[in-house]
Amino acid sequence: MGINHILEPLLFIIISLICGGLLKVVLKKSALPYTVGLFIFGFGVGLLDRFKFLTWLPTIDTALNRISDINPNMILYLFLPILIFEGAYELDFHIFKKTLVNAILLAVPGLVFCTFATAAVIMAIHGSAANYNAWTWSIALMFGALISATDPVAVVALLNELKMSKRFSTLVDTESMLNDGTGIVMFMIFYTGLSLTTGSSAGESVSPVLDFIIVAFGGVGVGFVIAYITMIFITKIAKDEMVQHSIVITASYLVFLIAEAYLDVSGVIALVTYGLYISYYGHLKFKPNVHRFMGTFWELAAHIGNTLIFIIVGIVIAMNVEFTWINMGVLLVLFIAINLIRALMVFLFRPLMKRTGFGLTRNEAVILSWGGLRGALGLTLGLIVFYTPAIPENIRHEILFQTGGIVALTLTFNATTIGPLLRRIGLDKVSPTKGFLKLSAHRLYVNSIREYYQEMRDKGILDGSNWELVEKTLPEEEIETKEEKALRIENLTEELRIRVVRHEKLYLWDIYNLGVINPHSLEKLQSLADIIFDNDGKDPLNIQEELFDELLRRGTKLLWFKAPCWYRHFLDRYFPARTVSRYDVTRGFILMQQESLKLLKEYTEGNVFTPRESASVSEIEEEIKHNIKRAEQYMIRLQKRHPESFKMALTHKAIRMIKIKEKSIKLRLKRQGIM
Repeated sequence: MGINHILEPLLFIIISLICGGLLKVVLKKSALPYTVGLFIFGFGVGLLDRFKFLTWLPTIDTALNRISDINPNMILYLFLPILIFEGAYELDFHIFKKTLVNAILLAVPGLVFCTFATAAVIMAIHGSAANYNAWTWSIALMFGALISATDPVAVVALLNELKMSKRFSTLVDTESMLNDGTGIVMFMIFYTGLSLTTGSSAGESVSPVLDFIIVAFGGVGVGFVIAYITMIFITKIAKDEMVQHSIVITASYLVFLIAEAYLDVSGVIALVTYGLYISYYGHLKFKPNVHRFMGTFWELAAHIGNTLIFIIVGIVIAMNVEFTWINMGVLLVLFIAINLIRALMVFLFRPLMKRTGFGLTRNEAVILSWGGLRGALGLTLGLIVFYTPAIPENIRHEILFQTGGIVALTLTFNATTIGPLLRRIGLDKVSPTKGFLKLSAHRLYVNSIREYYQEMRDKGILDGSNWELVEKTLPEEEIETKEEKALRIENLTEELRIRVVRHEKLYLWDIYNLGVINPHSLEKLQSLADIIFDNDGKDPLNIQEELFDELLRRGTKLLWFKAPCWYRHFLDRYFPARTVSRYDVTRGFILMQQESLKLLKEYTEGNVFTPRESASVSEIEEEIKHNIKRAEQYMIRLQKRHPESFKMALTHKAIRMIKIKEKSIKLRLKRQGIM
């Protein structure tokens, strides 16, 4: 008997993951999102078991019954740390900062608006639906709070599948994570009030505003403190990669546990803070192997978590919800109402959101309104109400039905139609300029492969091969339409600048891993590239010269200041750190500009541009050459005025590069079996 108790949930997990894997393969070429397919699968299995079609499989039947009675807190504590941390860890910190104000607008005042508007709709229904006569404003507001918060698990999973733009997906992602804090606080305020009214011993809330501040900022504090301690500990054990992995993974659960269970603050906000801190500072502390493992592990963990949680949500709804035609009618009215309310809220705040961060276009506002999915979080709060005896039974069943119904409809209707809606309003379309650059890159790729093929034939390396058959396997060159040719000049310069800066950012990581620049220089130079990205390539690249001067403004002013020789010698001998840092940043800046010239040279040598289009390339080349000239002048001045510090900077760089080369040689010799 004891072994069956263990085998039932284990068997459920194994079967769910196998079915999830098969479903992912089947849905690969389908328009149906994977998470929606999981939900439908779980819902179908739950219905089969509810109507006794699976009684001939007693182990499966028992496992499903146990899943249907799952403790709602288990969903929170088991799955949310994996899924929220994975989403936060993948966020671009720079884009997150730029979109934070807009996300807060949606997650705090926006969610409050949706809560009260949804409660008003419920109370309007209250007079016409006989079953809902017992609902009060407190119950309606509690329901409004739990159903208005978009679910971070569902939203993150959908965004990953749709592959939307990084800026917009970060906004949606951040909003869904932050409004969890707002939604839970508002839910607990009204839930506690109802418990007190019905005789529960729960503590009374002093102030809703104070509660929110404590929960939100308390979550930030918990996440920051644990992340800071984690990074200190990881730095001390830099040589033991497996211990680093285990600390990061276990600390994500620790963050959520301490925040939710012991300090009563937002565990999701704590996880977002923890994930962002680890992502931003960890990239500068972790070894490349650790980064690769983290990416692979969290991707796998998120896949397992999503597979299980959406199947469980489908089973719980199918096996617990009591269907009546009155409830169904109310559900349809509510479903239409919450979508209209969210759209009203988004467009109400759009005038403000257009002026902050990256702005918000009309089409993006439409997708933001329609993409407000509900999922495991709302259902978990609904189950908390369902398992609260102090609340009248009929109200508990109605809340569970409406919550499960809204979750089911948003996952099966909103999630499946958001892709076609994206295509309908043109958000999935690539601009002619981007399409042309993509085509140009493909042309370079095809030319390189064909040159290699011709080289093999000319050298006679594989004489006797069927070269006609080999040639058929070569990639084909894509054909550009007349319409694309007519439009491709538009914004070409801006798009090329963005391509150049993106290449610079990747190159900075390469030279950082080789020890050419230090973590401080990497962080500073990445910030230069981010500014060009923020302006969508509209500013010339030689603005980086001004930004570069501003980056080193304290040192730049010092260099231009005609200080006495004795004072410069004093700084040079006894305070070399600043000069060492300036040298490292300047050298990295010169190298990334030179790498950009190489990229543009590949474009020009690939004969992918017309003479008119080549003018854009020449313009950008001149901007980069101007940057290099100014930075080299800066370097000469630095060496002249601070010779001792400059020599120390070169020495530090040589030592750093030798240490990294030493590690790579050891690794190579170990792989070859020599060491």
